[in-house]
Amino acid sequence: MNKNAGLFLGVIVAIMVFMAGVLFVEFIKDDVTQTRVDLSCSTPDSITDGTKLLCLVIGGTVPYYIIAFLSIVVGFISDKLI
Repeated sequence: MNKNAGLFLGVIVAIMVFMAGVLFVEFIKDDVTQTRVDLSCSTPDSITDGTKLLCLVIGGTVPYYIIAFLSIVVGFISDKLI
């Protein structure tokens, strides 16, 4: 397989992984929102320090997930370029 065909295949795989990640984020957002409501994260005065930390970690789940998927996509494309 020549380099251009490998690059094209890498871009196609990267787009498929990106689309799967974007579709999966919607499911994660619903669970994160429900978990934050269950833990009463909107009223930080009435929860313990451990629960505040858990609310912080749960709130960062979606951005970390997006960064991970973008890293995988860039990895697929850069693997084919090098």
